[in-house]
Amino acid sequence: MDDRRQFPRIPFTDFVMVQMADKPEAILGRSADLSARGISLQCELPLWPGQRCLVEFKLPIKKRLEKFTLECEAWHCGHAEDGSSYRIGMLFVEEHAQKKFRIIEQYIQSIPA
Repeated sequence: MDDRRQFPRIPFTDFVMVQMADKPEAILGRSADLSARGISLQCELPLWPGQRCLVEFKLPIKKRLEKFTLECEAWHCGHAEDGSSYRIGMLFVEEHAQKKFRIIEQYIQSIPA
């Protein structure tokens, strides 16, 4: 298998909140996988490639849940298997978030393969 991803992904299924600039309320979604530089999620509204939003999710860090809110850019969007929602690949694009990226990367590395 040829996996050309620079950052490994892990399965990560949890609720996420997606805040789009043109929507007054955040949208509830569900994550599918996570890497140190992005997240794949499923939600009821599409986010087209290039569209930016804030994505909030929680990770268990040092025996407590730590909230991450990161600016993201949609990389790809397509219909999910259920046919009523969208599967969206998001790239973390927030500037000056290296500390958050390191914490996420350490979390991913702590998960047994």
